Amino acid sequence: MFDKPYLYGETIPQIPPLGSYLPILPAGAVSSWLTNNLSPADWVLCPFGSSPQAALEAAQAGFRVLMPIHNPILRFLVKKRAAPPTWEALNSALVKLASSYKGEERLKPLLLSLYETDCPLCGRKTSAVSFIWDKSSREPVRKICRCAACGEESVTDVTETDLTKALAFSDQSPTYARALTRVVSPSDPIRFQVENALASYPPRSVYALFTALNKVTGFSLPPSEQTHLEILLLHAFYLCSQTLIHTEWNGNENGSEDETYREENVWFAMEDALEAWTGGPQMIPVTTWPDSPPESGGIAIFPGRIKDLTAQIVGFPIRGVVMVYPKPTPEFWSLSALWSGWLWGQEAADLLRGVLSSRDLDWPWMTHAVQITLDELSEVL
Repeated sequence: MFDKPYLYGETIPQIPPLGSYLPILPAGAVSSWLTNNLSPADWVLCPFGSSPQAALEAAQAGFRVLMPIHNPILRFLVKKRAAPPTWEALNSALVKLASSYKGEERLKPLLLSLYETDCPLCGRKTSAVSFIWDKSSREPVRKICRCAACGEESVTDVTETDLTKALAFSDQSPTYARALTRVVSPSDPIRFQVENALASYPPRSVYALFTALNKVTGFSLPPSEQTHLEILLLHAFYLCSQTLIHTEWNGNENGSEDETYREENVWFAMEDALEAWTGGPQMIPVTTWPDSPPESGGIAIFPGRIKDLTAQIVGFPIRGVVMVYPKPTPEFWSLSALWSGWLWGQEAADLLRGVLSSRDLDWPWMTHAVQITLDELSEVL
């Protein structure tokens, strides 16, 4: 049963949504091990709740997966990956958002205008794909364009007009204040941690994201359509964070990844969700524990930590444990608190209050979290 010290799997899967923060496994590593060692419909525990890929693969192979997930963003991700929207449905949500109004202007041209620049090749106006910022000077230094007029792609230095436009947005604006208040109240003692998380976004991104978010929260739509809009927003929250450092533009092959970051065009980031979130596995049943998925396979999500689940499953017929350690990106947790509040309000963000209360999301913090999970597992095993 334990004769193989390493499970090779087959191929590296396509990078999933939020993939920079998730552990990525060779496809087939989980399903082949379970199939060789357990029986169909057996219960499998994924105690860390950190790998949607592992849970989905196990469920698709015919196993029932119990997965404690304390993070609302990860719960949302598992549910939407188990029942991925069609490209047409997600595009319909994007079109609805594009045609909504802020004042007298439609949302899509308004957001694109925030990044408007002169194409360096044909001279006509276009909306830049992204800007590369220098961390030390706190200014954009390069721009990446895919011109809507001539169709050419370019990477060039920013102009004075680009610089003025980018620096016109402030972290002291009413939009910034709303971005904080969606997560915690002004008097909350952990507000400083939310401010630290929010600092991972350029002020222009905050303005653009909340211009879109304000429209979404103002819609009165069926739950499925609302969910599609939330997918678009979450993907933009993810892509537009400065914590996704890009090193390919700084010319340093050794990777000076602290020197620059990339400011993404918020509208193009939402368009990117059409490919990132659609397709995937066949529909996989997902229930909320203690409701059980069918014997043909599925996922039961416990909306909490393993320590809160332990007493309920001591003696429960767990036949296998798949431990996929979280990727060492503690900043994902503070961003998850931010994103949860933005999408669903302070009550959702409060579930991650313990994360926001920690002043140092670092290796010792992460090691301690892993150790606690393993200690809880000993009772179950």
